[in-house]
Amino acid sequence: MFALAECVIGIGADTAQARLADLARDGSLTEIANAAYLSGVDYLRRSGRPGDLAGGQRLARVQVLKPRYRADLMTIGMRWELTDAAGAMFPVLDGDITVCAESPRRTRVSLTGCYRSPPGSLCAGRDKAILGSEADVTLQSAVSGLAVALEH
Repeated sequence: MFALAECVIGIGADTAQARLADLARDGSLTEIANAAYLSGVDYLRRSGRPGDLAGGQRLARVQVLKPRYRADLMTIGMRWELTDAAGAMFPVLDGDITVCAESPRRTRVSLTGCYRSPPGSLCAGRDKAILGSEADVTLQSAVSGLAVALEH
């Protein structure tokens, strides 16, 4: 399933790009991913849908590539994996975080990617509408967390 979430923040692209590179280096993207995942689970619980079929706390692991730059655009490739306490694999997001100038003082932050379950996992059989809702909420929460981190 392909997914996209984005927002516009009130700082220049150069500043946003430098801050995103710092977040990628210092491990803060993992913290943002964990908070986003918990927002998705909370959303599903409030809507009466099972958000954590395997039980146990799942932890996000984020792997990032080096930033790529083109004109006023910066992209960081990433892989976001969710695991339970025993280490079993759950949905994976392979995607790109992109930061680009909208104007001298406004920057678009987007997260695009492919969100999928590994073959044979408990999530592979989940209803696509449920997985889609969880993906939408989780990705928007991740972009919102990125926006806050980049602006402050």
